[in-house]
Amino acid sequence: REGAVLEELATALRRKAVEAGVEPDKVRVMAVPADLQNPSEGVQMLHRIVMEQGCSVPLLLIASDQASYTGPFLSQRPEQLNGMLAVNIGSTSALCRVFGADMVSNGCGRILLVGAPQTAGPGVLGACAFAGTMAFVRALADGLRQELAPFGVGVSCLESSGLGRASSLQEALASTCVSFLGIGAMGGGASAVGTSASPPEVARPLPRPAPVAAAQTAVQGFPWASKLSDEAWEKASEEAFAQLAKENDFMILPGCAQIDRLQRSGPAELSNALLVGLVCLIFAIERFPGVSLQTRNVLDQFDFWANTLFSLDYLARWWSRGLRIDYALTPAMVFDLVSVLPFLLSPFVPEFQGVELNFLKLLRVLRVYRLFRPKAFQDVAQLTFPFLGTNVAQFLDTVRPYQLQVVRTMGVLFTLVFITAGLVYEAEHRVNPQFQDFFSALYFSLVALSTVGFGDFAPVTAAGRTATCVSIIVGLCIIPYQASLVASAIAEEQRRNDDAEGRIRQDNAEALLTQLERSRAQLAWDAARIAELEDLEREERWRIAALEEEARASADERRQS
Repeated sequence: REGAVLEELATALRRKAVEAGVEPDKVRVMAVPADLQNPSEGVQMLHRIVMEQGCSVPLLLIASDQASYTGPFLSQRPEQLNGMLAVNIGSTSALCRVFGADMVSNGCGRILLVGAPQTAGPGVLGACAFAGTMAFVRALADGLRQELAPFGVGVSCLESSGLGRASSLQEALASTCVSFLGIGAMGGGASAVGTSASPPEVARPLPRPAPVAAAQTAVQGFPWASKLSDEAWEKASEEAFAQLAKENDFMILPGCAQIDRLQRSGPAELSNALLVGLVCLIFAIERFPGVSLQTRNVLDQFDFWANTLFSLDYLARWWSRGLRIDYALTPAMVFDLVSVLPFLLSPFVPEFQGVELNFLKLLRVLRVYRLFRPKAFQDVAQLTFPFLGTNVAQFLDTVRPYQLQVVRTMGVLFTLVFITAGLVYEAEHRVNPQFQDFFSALYFSLVALSTVGFGDFAPVTAAGRTATCVSIIVGLCIIPYQASLVASAIAEEQRRNDDAEGRIRQDNAEALLTQLERSRAQLAWDAARIAELEDLEREERWRIAALEEEARASADERRQS
């Protein structure tokens, strides 16, 4: 996964800390990859990095249920089975032992072991080894709780379902870390270390956050730990890269770790996508009729430097993997080589002059579309435009999941259509008068991939026909699948709208019933009041009649006397 899980957790922790009340400019999260399939070395490296910063660790969270390997026990691969046992048992024990010793010396701390539910106990068919590791985690938590309680260190075993993982593991871990750090309110200068047992990127040292509010509890204290020095970060990165080189069996050349870290960074990936998009735009503009010679010269100069950068990027990625031949034969590297090969051969082979295949770089840019998912898009927007504050949140509230799916689908289809048009144009424009400009090739590509087939354009070369056939076959596989994703997203949005409307109608009906009950109660009260007033009126009439009768009797007595 190349650190993707680490970055997702780091992003979730930043957002949860901000939601809990920490100022955004004070939120700092660092992710350090480490191989916990080798528990001794991986845990010691993680502990050394934390200690070099002068930090204590009041909270250790270990997601031991993520390295799962299931299936019939006798048919399981020994290396994967041993790796799972090393991560779930060996690394869990090593982490508890190393960081637990620090907590005992500090007189406080909390260890959270995340295991599978109780139903995943020993004897589960098809998962006996994994279930055994989960039983070990629960037994370890019970024993450590009794051993460390006299020293002020608490130990808990949380079930997977108890984390409330409605969205993702990263969200659940981030919420758990922030909540326990806020409720614990341990002293300053501390840090939280969260680890997930998914090999190989499993160690996540996290500096202790500033004051946060967990749930409705206001918490005082714990300032940030000192900033991780450049030397420590460089050392940690080199050690992680050395582990990667050992696992993949390639030689570490000078500067390999730095090149690998630079090329995998977010700014490098984004700048590469923007450069590819600009090169594709130049490719299309240069092949439209009516472009002036001066404009072509400027575009050619930019195209030359872009090809130079692409060539250096290819060589740097190959260098970072020890110039391994098998790595150069991977699909991504082959496409990158083909895209710059005409540029490299044009000075020596005249037939390649004027040939451009840079649009094949669009295949690598497809990775950018993974950011157009609700959660990833929200994270990217908040991290890219933090200065906009509430405006970003208001904008994100208006973006629906189906809209992001439409963007992803349109991006994939555009890539397929553009690459097909570029291949057909390069194969046909010199011999086929129908393809004298890129717009004609783009029109033909769209008509062919949509299986409309007007017949007004047709390739005549073997290369053009081959590219068209391959593109149509790929399109028949991709287009219906992408269309089904859009339809599913729209159906899901419609279901959510229907549910929301149903809840609104239900709420309105309940409000109407409540109002009717109140009106009926009011009417009953008014009726009772009217009856009471009528009784008072009758009593008053009786009293007046009695007084009149008494007055008449008195008058009669006076007349008789």
